Amino acid sequence: MRVGLFIDHFDPGKGGLESALAHLAHALTDAGHEAFVYSLSAAENAPGRHRVISLAVSRRGELERALASKSLAAARADACDVTLAVRHCPDVDVYWPHGGSHAATLAAGEASKGGAAGAVSRLLHHVSPRHRVFLDLERAALSGGARKVWCVSQLVYDELAAAYPVCADRLEVHPNGVDRDAFNPRLRQMWRTSLREELAVPPDAPLLLFMGGNLRLKGWDMLRTALSRSPDLAWACVVAGADVATVERDARAAGIGERVIAIPRHDAATLYGGADLLVQPTYRDPCSLATLEALAAGVPVLTTTANGAADALVDPVAGQAVSVGGADAYACALRHWITTVADSDSRAASALAARRCTTDRDVRPWLTRMVSSLASLAAPGR
Repeated sequence: MRVGLFIDHFDPGKGGLESALAHLAHALTDAGHEAFVYSLSAAENAPGRHRVISLAVSRRGELERALASKSLAAARADACDVTLAVRHCPDVDVYWPHGGSHAATLAAGEASKGGAAGAVSRLLHHVSPRHRVFLDLERAALSGGARKVWCVSQLVYDELAAAYPVCADRLEVHPNGVDRDAFNPRLRQMWRTSLREELAVPPDAPLLLFMGGNLRLKGWDMLRTALSRSPDLAWACVVAGADVATVERDARAAGIGERVIAIPRHDAATLYGGADLLVQPTYRDPCSLATLEALAAGVPVLTTTANGAADALVDPVAGQAVSVGGADAYACALRHWITTVADSDSRAASALAARRCTTDRDVRPWLTRMVSSLASLAAPGR
């Protein structure tokens, strides 16, 4: 079977959907199939056979449409049996939108701003040609263009079924998997002490971890407010992968500058090995890989119901999902969890419960199911 995989840029080292697509490409190759990747660029170490798509347009809207059509044409020329897109691309066999509904993403961005800023944002989104193209392509894929739509979480399934009822019978939930070998409780033995020494964190202070990226959508504003309400508790918080200057400025303004440690990119396994609690007060995350990695590593998670990976929290000892946008509730929950992980016995119990939450999320059966699903679509007569 030849499988065409469509993405904008392919650099698995960035994680997220690019890493997921790389896992799928490897799994296809290991199963004896051929994986062709069609993108504007690809890293040297990216798996699969690459086809770089050259375009003469530069405007984002035109580029999106042209990349979709040229990728499909190139896949046909390579005689691909089945096609899969993680980008906005109608007329594929499988549409795998890791970001979920684009409309829902825009709405979450507006909600995270609030007030006048939210009103301005709504206006700009309605007239933005770029967002209009994204929504048009999404509508084309979900209204009949794609034969199957893979949802990374039940949250994504529910929002797509509500927004596009016509596609309900083509939706499949494939919850994101996690490499439970790479992320495991042994990381704590390897990194807990050394990471604290590196960051100058007292050994008895619970270490909280916030994975940055999009600070606004990840809920940095809610987190810093919650942290500022617990000055009497011992804690330190690492903010990784975000704009360091912005985080440090915001932390100083909230009166917690001395306890917030902003760092650029850092090895995720090391951070999970040193952390006592992953804090994710997100306004929007279709299925947070960080949540699954932390749980697999034995790190409890405090997140929100806007995180599609929150359904992995099947044991209350492993973490909690607070209603999205509930600043007071999140601050209260954060105090509880800081106190919980400060106790060694409670911390150990949470680590065991967190690890158990990922028992059915291992990456290998996840990949096997998806390869089988693609093979069924490529079968003669389908």
